[in-house]
Amino acid sequence: MNRLRKILSIVSATAIVFTSTVTNDILFGPYANAARTNGTAPYINQWTVSGPFTNPVPDQSQQALGNIVPVIGESFADPNSKETSTWQYFDDRIFNRNYDDYNDLMGYFDVKQGQDTLNKWVMAATYVYSPTAQTVQWQVAGSGVYKLFANDILSGQQAQIPVRLDKTGTRYTVNLKQGWNKLLIEIQHKNPSTSRNFFGFYARLSNKDGNEISGLTYSVTGPNVTNNQLNIVTQGLAIDKKAFDARNANVPANDYPSNTLPYAYDENPYVWMVGKIDGNLNTSSDAPQASPFAFQAAGGNPGYTWEIADGQLPPGLTLAEGGHIEGMVSDGAHGTSQKDYTFTVKATDAQGSTATKQFTITVKENPVDWFIQGKMAALSHVTGTYPNLYDPNFNYDEWAQTAKEMGMTMLRQSPYKTPFTTGRHPTQT
Repeated sequence: MNRLRKILSIVSATAIVFTSTVTNDILFGPYANAARTNGTAPYINQWTVSGPFTNPVPDQSQQALGNIVPVIGESFADPNSKETSTWQYFDDRIFNRNYDDYNDLMGYFDVKQGQDTLNKWVMAATYVYSPTAQTVQWQVAGSGVYKLFANDILSGQQAQIPVRLDKTGTRYTVNLKQGWNKLLIEIQHKNPSTSRNFFGFYARLSNKDGNEISGLTYSVTGPNVTNNQLNIVTQGLAIDKKAFDARNANVPANDYPSNTLPYAYDENPYVWMVGKIDGNLNTSSDAPQASPFAFQAAGGNPGYTWEIADGQLPPGLTLAEGGHIEGMVSDGAHGTSQKDYTFTVKATDAQGSTATKQFTITVKENPVDWFIQGKMAALSHVTGTYPNLYDPNFNYDEWAQTAKEMGMTMLRQSPYKTPFTTGRHPTQT
């Protein structure tokens, strides 16, 4: 037992030194950083999507996409083949990422729908209303080959997959007309081994400095509204319980989450994240950043103003006049408890017309509470070497029990693999 305590103490101390001094390119390769960008312009997270398609929709020689109208729920047929797909509402934050602006198409189509996207194309479209004709920067970072179309005219393209996806991406100059403008991204999931498991993009509109352009209004529906009637278009993902994995007809595809809005987590901002320095927002290129969640409307006369007409948001959150949610959740959820907050939002257009819609936000416990409360006391490195290098009778269960008796409430195994590992995998201890 004393020998075991000594080994554990040595390994714990060594691990502390290891984690604080050997975090460089020699062992780890390049540093892994949170997705960062500069400027205040929000990223676009709500889209209509269609696909996957075997071929790109426009002919390779064409500069114009053609008059494609992305209407949620309507079928779209690829003119280059017999493939069809329904336009679907897409917001990756509902089921995947709450604190990043990456639109994960692989997670949506491959994982949730069971549709193989490898070497295929997907279209993502949305609209932006500009109160005046103006020139903006369309900033896109894509983990695939893509083409960009503004109002159906080719505005930029990427022919090679980047080795590393930089959120800043590439800026393309786009001329917005006064009124609604259609933005469409056609992106291919290419097959190089470095990107096989990545398929998606970041996108936003900004000025030349990456800052927000005042007066722009985003909507997945845009002008496609019957009688131009004002309505709120924020919605949940379609649930298709009859869908089956395209690669195995006997395996049902996963259902989409039933929640219409992203989950909220106690003691966290709602979806968005921006670092602070001395209490001020840090919008520099060194700051991890994610855009706030904003409601969308269509029809009537943009721009829209927003308010809570009934019910309440989770404690700590407020709805800004521009439609985005601000603040820090202070629900107090603990353990496995969660609570639903139902409320009605009201949108008012520039002429005073109004529309309302009821939503629910579910608050869950802070997902890192278990880690915080664990107060990690030791980081174990290559425990699989113990029987080989220290004691052939080493017992992992006894090792864990000893750590517990020493007051350690959590142990973390280093992710390193070792050729000396025998018996139980070290991550099981």
